[in-house]
Amino acid sequence: MRSGAAAAEEPSFGIGDRFERIFVVAFSIGGIAFHAVAALGYAATGLGVSPLWAVTASVLVLPAPLVTLLVAMRGSLDAVRTVLRAHVVLFAVLALALIPAVPPGSGPAATSWLIDAVPVAMTAAAVAFPARLVPLAVAGVCLLLFAVRAATSGSPVVAIEEAVDMAMIGTVFAGLAQAVLGAGRSLERATRESVLAAARAAGRAGRRSERIRVGALVHDEILSFLLNVEQISHSAERSRAAARIALAHLAELRRTDPTGPTPSRAMLTAGEFVRAASVRITEAAPLAVLSTRIAAGAVAVPSPVADALIDATVQAARNAVQHARSTDGAPAAVRASLAVDERGLSIEVGDDGGGFVAAAVPQNRMGLTTSILGRVTQIAGATAQIASEAGTVVRLEWRR
Repeated sequence: MRSGAAAAEEPSFGIGDRFERIFVVAFSIGGIAFHAVAALGYAATGLGVSPLWAVTASVLVLPAPLVTLLVAMRGSLDAVRTVLRAHVVLFAVLALALIPAVPPGSGPAATSWLIDAVPVAMTAAAVAFPARLVPLAVAGVCLLLFAVRAATSGSPVVAIEEAVDMAMIGTVFAGLAQAVLGAGRSLERATRESVLAAARAAGRAGRRSERIRVGALVHDEILSFLLNVEQISHSAERSRAAARIALAHLAELRRTDPTGPTPSRAMLTAGEFVRAASVRITEAAPLAVLSTRIAAGAVAVPSPVADALIDATVQAARNAVQHARSTDGAPAAVRASLAVDERGLSIEVGDDGGGFVAAAVPQNRMGLTTSILGRVTQIAGATAQIASEAGTVVRLEWRR
């Protein structure tokens, strides 16, 4: 069950954590300033408070923002939240302990400096506790301030006014904290959803590309062999060669290996591409007139591009051999050209047959739609054009 739960966890990009850490650092710097003001106020008006209380507060609460800053810069966020919770709890305990620590009749000024420390405790509570508990924490700190000031100042009216003022200020501080943290969490969710959506789209595109590749492979070799058994049965050697090719591609399907027939390298030189394409075209159309050209500075061809274009070219040559006929019914002459230059490559396969009407070809004819057009459309920068007037010409291009 533990492994299943771990697998179900959503990925995290740390955006929300960075927002929280940045806010805590800024809050800690501000908290140091607020506590410094409170300490100066105590030195001016609170010297009558019990020395034991003063020492305890100066050790446990006064340096709390500085401790939070150090932990936020070096520790985990869990450690930061622990420090902030400790700050809130210690502040509440020491504030209540202030009631017996103030001599009777000291007046409102004796604890007026406490007001400067209250916003720091409220903001710490807004970060340390879950969002649903933050309003209760703010209200609790305000009630605490009212109780302490009412007991030590002897003026409930002053205590009420200060508690109301702190409620408004605390709401602003806590609201700002929740807004910043909420923005970080929202951006985290949006980023995660965008990444997952992109991954799903890439998965769908990959599956579609693989279906096209497999469908083209099945048509090119396996179905072509099965449909032409009768024609090739007159030549035992040709039958065995075709069967070997079909079995090899069946083995490739079982491996689901996307590398194709070209060398298993990321890039092919122009010469390697031309040689690989020439061998495949000659196998498909032994009588074809083949011309090649490699310009100076010719580009290297990525292996997936080479695989797709060579397979599409072979299918075009095979179509010309099987279907192209002259007006008297004789097999048409087939020609092919390969050219690679510094911009990319171009391939042309043509025949002098009677041509065909491209619009009349059914969409389910895999030789044209899948083995040629489908393959080429999966390659960025590749285009395919088919012209059929006086004969048929298939032009394939790829530009880097």
